[in-house]
Amino acid sequence: MNWLRDNILKILIILGVMVVVIVLIVVFAKPSGEVVVSGAQYGELETKLQNAAIKYARKNKNILPKTTDEIKKIKLETLEKNNYIGKLVAVEDNSVKCTGYVEVAKISEKENKYRYTPYVSCGKYYVTKTIGDYIIDAETKDGTFERTTDAGLYKIGDEYVFRGENVANYIMLDNHLYRIIKIDSDKSLQLISTNRTEVSYIWDDRYNVEKNSNDGINNFLKSRLYDSLELIYTNTNTDKGEVFFSSKEKDYIVEHDFCIGKRNLSDGNIYSGVECVEKAPLKVGLISLNEYARASIDSNCKSVFDKSCSNYNYFNTLGTKDSYSYTYTTLTAVADNTYQYYRVRYGEVLDTRGSVGVQLYPVIYITNRTIYSSGDGTFTDPYIVR
Repeated sequence: MNWLRDNILKILIILGVMVVVIVLIVVFAKPSGEVVVSGAQYGELETKLQNAAIKYARKNKNILPKTTDEIKKIKLETLEKNNYIGKLVAVEDNSVKCTGYVEVAKISEKENKYRYTPYVSCGKYYVTKTIGDYIIDAETKDGTFERTTDAGLYKIGDEYVFRGENVANYIMLDNHLYRIIKIDSDKSLQLISTNRTEVSYIWDDRYNVEKNSNDGINNFLKSRLYDSLELIYTNTNTDKGEVFFSSKEKDYIVEHDFCIGKRNLSDGNIYSGVECVEKAPLKVGLISLNEYARASIDSNCKSVFDKSCSNYNYFNTLGTKDSYSYTYTTLTAVADNTYQYYRVRYGEVLDTRGSVGVQLYPVIYITNRTIYSSGDGTFTDPYIVR
């Protein structure tokens, strides 16, 4: 108590100085003139721009796209001029004015639902990047790949494919964890769920005259699997089955061509492209046989049927390093007969009767307008998008 009494004046002086410093910081941090959003993070700037565009479009519905093929653009200047948003400036330097726009796309032909994608550019400080562009930039040096043998992103043809075991290709959509299979030529991302379906699904169980039994017919477009994948995407009623996707996840999902071509039992060529001889537009699909083998960086993986393809392959530890993903149903049917398809079980490719059912790992494509928000793609810090 004596010390406190003897030093009370010093304590009061120190507290007073601290208060003055805090006040000065607040005063000088606040810009003069027009109110700006320089204190916001860039994600918040993008959100402000997006929300302003949504409000503007609700008042000006004539600017909305009429079809899913049409893209409309709302400029930041238009929103500023009509008082839907204030000036946007760089977080690091509020003298640097940001430019920007919002792309508006119609999600479905059947309903008036739209996707608003904001793009912001703040000089040298920040430019909005799609998740595809962000990953490619992070995996290259001056736009050039230096990787030849280790795990990571590889350029194969006009696609960017993740290969290897310990690859940073985790991505989160509304609390649902996925792995990125590839970045397509149009910058849309192909993802596979790290969670299996709750129930098993058969490829097909129709009566087959070749086998004189209900082993199924391996025509994907007329299969039970085709119907099941559509149900997995559309179902929102737990009384009719499992609800796999949330409505927020569906906002990212786009219809995309999946490879549904058949493969001969004697054709082990990983890069023959035989699976993609025939394609089908789907909202939800599965992997094709070559996609499983292509993900391996084992030098002994020379054929889709080689067991070595299970080595150094993230498909075998899809969820976590302790979770062995043991069975994959593929969209690839056997070309040598009318009743079999290919599945991968414990790293071995099996030609299987269509009537054999297994749990599925759904595969989707997300729009190339998906914006990177945060994360480095690892299991503990997956990519977060907006």
